Amino acid sequence: MARLFLLVLLSVVSSLSGLHGQFSTTDYPDCSNKDNYTMASPYQVNLAELMHGLLVSAIDNGGFASLTAGEAPDKVFGLVMCYADGNWTNCQNCIRAATAGIQQACPFSRVARAWYDVVCVLRYSNQSFFSVASLDTFVMNDYDGAANAEVFDAAPSVNATRWKLMSRLTVEAGSSSLRLANGSERYIDSQGMEQEMYGMAQCTRDLNASQCTSCFNGHLQAYSSLWSVWKLINRTYRGSMGYSCYMRYSVGIPIPITIFPVAEPPQQPKSPRTSVTPTPLPPASPSPSSTVPASSRRSALIVGASASSIAFAIIAGMSLWFGLRRRRQKKSAREQENQLFDEQPMEEEFDQGMGPRRFRYKELAIATKHFSDEGKLGHGGFGSVYHGYLKDDDLQVAVKRVSKTSQQGKKEYVSEVTIISRLRHRNLVRLIGWCHGGGELLLVYELMPNGSLDTHIHNPETVLSWPLRYEIVLGIGSALLYLHQDWEQCVLHRDIKPSNLMLDASFNVKLGDFGLARLVQHGQGSHTTMLAGTMGYMDPESMASGRASTESDVYSFGPMEEEFDQGMGPRRFRYKELAIATKHFSDEGKLGHGGFGSVYHGYLKDDDLQVAVKRVSKTSQQGKKEYVSEVTIISRLRHRNLVRLIGWCHGGGELLLVYELMPNGSLDTHIHNPETVLSWPLRYEIVLGIGSALLYLHQDWEQCVLHRDIKPSNLMLDASFNVKLGDFGLARLVQHGQGSHTTMLAGTMGYMDPESMASGRASTESDVYSFGVVILEIACGRRPLLVLRGNEACTMHLVQFIWELYGAGRILDAVDHRLNDELDSQEIQRVIIVGLWCTHPNRSLRPSIRQAMNVLRTEAPLPSLPAKMPVAMFVSPVDSFLSESITGTTTISSGSGGTYGAGTTHSSTYTTSTTRSGSGIHTGNV
Repeated sequence: MARLFLLVLLSVVSSLSGLHGQFSTTDYPDCSNKDNYTMASPYQVNLAELMHGLLVSAIDNGGFASLTAGEAPDKVFGLVMCYADGNWTNCQNCIRAATAGIQQACPFSRVARAWYDVVCVLRYSNQSFFSVASLDTFVMNDYDGAANAEVFDAAPSVNATRWKLMSRLTVEAGSSSLRLANGSERYIDSQGMEQEMYGMAQCTRDLNASQCTSCFNGHLQAYSSLWSVWKLINRTYRGSMGYSCYMRYSVGIPIPITIFPVAEPPQQPKSPRTSVTPTPLPPASPSPSSTVPASSRRSALIVGASASSIAFAIIAGMSLWFGLRRRRQKKSAREQENQLFDEQPMEEEFDQGMGPRRFRYKELAIATKHFSDEGKLGHGGFGSVYHGYLKDDDLQVAVKRVSKTSQQGKKEYVSEVTIISRLRHRNLVRLIGWCHGGGELLLVYELMPNGSLDTHIHNPETVLSWPLRYEIVLGIGSALLYLHQDWEQCVLHRDIKPSNLMLDASFNVKLGDFGLARLVQHGQGSHTTMLAGTMGYMDPESMASGRASTESDVYSFGPMEEEFDQGMGPRRFRYKELAIATKHFSDEGKLGHGGFGSVYHGYLKDDDLQVAVKRVSKTSQQGKKEYVSEVTIISRLRHRNLVRLIGWCHGGGELLLVYELMPNGSLDTHIHNPETVLSWPLRYEIVLGIGSALLYLHQDWEQCVLHRDIKPSNLMLDASFNVKLGDFGLARLVQHGQGSHTTMLAGTMGYMDPESMASGRASTESDVYSFGVVILEIACGRRPLLVLRGNEACTMHLVQFIWELYGAGRILDAVDHRLNDELDSQEIQRVIIVGLWCTHPNRSLRPSIRQAMNVLRTEAPLPSLPAKMPVAMFVSPVDSFLSESITGTTTISSGSGGTYGAGTTHSSTYTTSTTRSGSGIHTGNV
């Protein structure tokens, strides 16, 4: 009874508090009139509690909530949602008015549905309606009187544009986590002027993609019927709504969209039944048998009203005070959380889950069983680590909970999120996500089942074998090489020690804890900082000077060897942004054209960034496949010698890829340009850069990436002539150690491994072959297919041509004659010999990319190669470069090309016919 009294009391207080304001009436209330509940019944109690729960949850959850209250047969299901074209203030007011006023609009109804001034929608029922779309549709009049006039010209164009836009948005909304999409389409009116139509589509978040689309389809059919019957086919500003979805369009007037804020839940979960909602009660009828005089009744009413007013005023005042206090506390907490990243703004979260994501506190509390002690994995100076399980992802994780009282812990949290979230390497612990809300700072990592290295190398009961220890040493070194030299910037870890080296289920080592890490530019040298690290692993010079450097990280690596002897990423663009950036893909900004599309120069004004925008041909099915490959692979890679994907767009019938602009174009425009000669030192750095990129793809990333189209036109040069490998349209992912990958024939003639051409199997060895051809081309300045003049002109492959010179002891005769004497003969011989080694006809005798790089870096001796080019054994001798089965002409298509810079063009298709000759392979019609 006490609980019921409190519910009724709060209902009356709420009804007098003036929260309804401008939302005091509903639009189209739909109320049931069968099997109504009675006053003070369990159903009314549950309904009141549900309304309060919806109010609190929706305001904390970005304007949406779906909850239940009570148990059958009096269980109540409810949902409330704000439309995204309104503002947050109106949304909150509407939710308050809806939850407080629905029972006035539908007294004693067990089922009710209503809109409030096209700002929010509320539903409740005694039967579950979650995940089932309501197909009721209501077409609304013009909004705000903004477009009362109807335009009757260009009706077919307007109608077609409207259908195209709204059809696209329904699909996008269904696949969005917020079940929301907006966009625009352009069309030409009867005056020849370009117009733009804007639209939005939104459905309730309890619906899956199929139900969401089904709801929208009902609206589209209603539009079609109403426009054709009522001749309202060209109205410029209209919308429709139902109880499950909402659509709206506008010609010439953008539709503002608001993503409402989400407040993180507090640290400890609330009981779902600790608060109630206002529930106004209908007035009771006077009893006909009453004998109280009218004057007495009036006196009683006056006294009762006065006492009630005082009580209500006190309760309302206390409620207001507590509400304002809670709001101030929340605001203060949000401000403190936002200040964490004032100096280093976070990048936007990756689209489609391609990188670390921001979690809500509630998700991680559930995953860790509310941070129970039984799940605690360890404790450090700045917080504890807990075992967690993400049910939706079916993933075991480690959740680091930073101490609230530690200022240094907060700094380390910022460092972890802003640095490790951007790194990708198989020997670095992967950051899955983070959470800074509700007064908590949480980091989510992949779980390392075998714990940290120090628990094994100092444990007398477990002994790591020497081969395993050696692999761990190599793994640590590989991670450090990536951090110091191979990533976009140089990362100083500053705390390398066994307890920060984690072991996965297969005892692969992964470096973690980047809380003390700092970023510096390559070649910057030391970095002045406060003393940081762990005694025993710190460089003595750093301890004395307070200057961190790559050398101090290397020092930390040394003691561990003795003991042994012991990561905001690419984003999705809107089509309109890229159209503006490229001046609507004007021909004057076209940088090049390939088999599957064109590349345009662009400028992103908001980012002050020059970019190259690749526009995939709409008619090319292979181009669409390559677009998917680029987005799903290169967006996850991070290396200083890989072209950086800035973002993508698949909307409006377009497939667009946005890359960093390479001002010096592609490598092939320089090594074969008679007017510009790249110096030998620069060529040697380019060779090392290509090898470094390939080493990362083959061995150092989480999976092995087979590029399958390494050639000079896919190697781009930035403003400082640093080389970057691009065009991952043909790339494939395989697991480390998996070997070859069966696939359709793909690549570029002259750079393709002959065995891959015969078998259709791509592998790391086939990429190494392409690398070998490219570095021979860089050293010699000749294309892979040479036309030799003599008694009879013939075409020979560059590998065979150089191998014959190598056998004759005249290897320097192959060098680009334009270099004159400006070269290091030992370096150039090393490059050529490694190039021949990589292109060995027997793929089993080729080096791995790491072995090749060790020789190029003079860390290993030159290989011993036979004087005469070996004959491949996988096919007949003549077919070691081109399959004998080729007759007439054959076309081998490459990717869409590597144009990311000014003035780059290339041929992506070769047509060849084969003939036999006593001296080797000859081709005509090349």
